[in-house]
Amino acid sequence: MTAPATPDHLQRPHIRPFLPVAGNQQGQQVVALRNPVPLSDQMLVIPAQVFPLLGLFQGERTLEEISEQTKAPAEFLQQLVQRLDEAGLLWGPTSERYEHQVLERVAAAGCFPIGASAMVGKDAAEAKARVEQALSEAEDPELESPITGLVVPSMDYSRASGGYAMAWKSIASGPKPDRVVVLGSNLGGLGDGVVMSRHGFETPLGVVRPDSVAIDSLIARLGERLLKDELDFFTDATVQVQLPWIQAVLGDVPVVAALLPSPLNPLLSDDGARVSHADFCAALTDLVGEWSGRTLIVASGDLSHVGAQFGDPAPIDEQRQDAIESRDRELLALFTRGDRGGKELIEALRQDNSQRWMIVGALTAMRAACEGGLEMLDYRQVTDDKRQMLVSYAVLACCE
Repeated sequence: MTAPATPDHLQRPHIRPFLPVAGNQQGQQVVALRNPVPLSDQMLVIPAQVFPLLGLFQGERTLEEISEQTKAPAEFLQQLVQRLDEAGLLWGPTSERYEHQVLERVAAAGCFPIGASAMVGKDAAEAKARVEQALSEAEDPELESPITGLVVPSMDYSRASGGYAMAWKSIASGPKPDRVVVLGSNLGGLGDGVVMSRHGFETPLGVVRPDSVAIDSLIARLGERLLKDELDFFTDATVQVQLPWIQAVLGDVPVVAALLPSPLNPLLSDDGARVSHADFCAALTDLVGEWSGRTLIVASGDLSHVGAQFGDPAPIDEQRQDAIESRDRELLALFTRGDRGGKELIEALRQDNSQRWMIVGALTAMRAACEGGLEMLDYRQVTDDKRQMLVSYAVLACCE
């Protein structure tokens, strides 16, 4: 009796994105391979010396070719690949089955589980207390006109709680929106187009429900391809960090969540399988005027990402900080004074994005869909103790 043929996805293994976590087990250096999407309960742990082999698993070489190149025994490679597959770390039918099971669990719950919003508190009482304290300490911009759009930081609360609080305090006394569109940046997901979902989100303050009517209108306009990579919401923080603030300030308001790609980068394939930044902006701009009631559009993200942590060789001294701020303010001026499509900002960043603005997709989509003038409320730079990294953010409001 002949042995069954090795499936092609195991014969030419292609590893999925993962997060390596270095560790030590019984005196041996190991690496845990953490799947950013919880496809499996298993977290595979491998010896550190085996880790470099994973870079060869790109779906191009066979196990035999990898064995010949590395001198690793074929049987060992087969066992390694089998373990990777069982953990959902290889592209192929196993991880596809796991993905389907995860989406079924999300659909049954009606929401994605608590993610980045957990940083606001371990339970509702702690989360509410922290948000309320930050709001009480924040300066009130006292804007005279109703706000239609906000730009809010997305870094961890400990570094930017004042920015979050100022942004959300600015709308606390104004007319309450009937929905909030939260535009995030798809920084760690698999999708290269716009990503949406029909589901809500759980936070320490409860479940944020989706605005099904608004979401369905976008899907009707742009197609089910908007949902193609909705598992990316598991890896995203930019949407989820805004949700407790929405709950604390606005109460039970439905949300339309979208993860946007950068307009600086084209889609990997122009086959129509995914929604481009430009197509989404056009649809959102049209549909906002058709939805009933008031809509608040939030662009969630940070500006510059500079320093050794991001691959820059130069130290972050005071002179460098001043130069970063000067460039940030130059770009913000282009954004606030430019046209509603943000074309001037996009063109400037295409020519020079050496400071790694990450928010540009969400920022320009918000501006395209929001009527009114822009006002900058705050600008900050955050550095670590060793000055190995600097991240800047701005708080802006779009007012009628």
